[in-house]
Amino acid sequence: MPAPSQISIATSSLNRLVKEVGSYHKESSQQQARIAKLESGDIGEHEEDNAKFVLKQEKRALEETKAMFPQLKSKIEDGQSRLQTQLDSSSEATPEEVTKAKEALNGASTILNEAA
Repeated sequence: MPAPSQISIATSSLNRLVKEVGSYHKESSQQQARIAKLESGDIGEHEEDNAKFVLKQEKRALEETKAMFPQLKSKIEDGQSRLQTQLDSSSEATPEEVTKAKEALNGASTILNEAA
């Protein structure tokens, strides 16, 4: 099996970053739901003593999750640039690689537009 081309590597990297953003958005939503539940007082009796600490920890975790978005945005922009450069300079890319690369670029653009 031949080694993957530079375009394939750049495409896979960009797709991974886009999936990572989706994962962090999902995690953020789950954390916000847990925080809302804790703030509403919808907890069991045995958890009441621990509620303030758990709420503090959940808020801290949410802030850490939110802090990842600017870093990921920067990595996606770099990945987009790298992939576009590979597309522009490679004449050996297969049509399938080109299609996958363009789909990855479109997906990344969508994520960046949502973040703006």
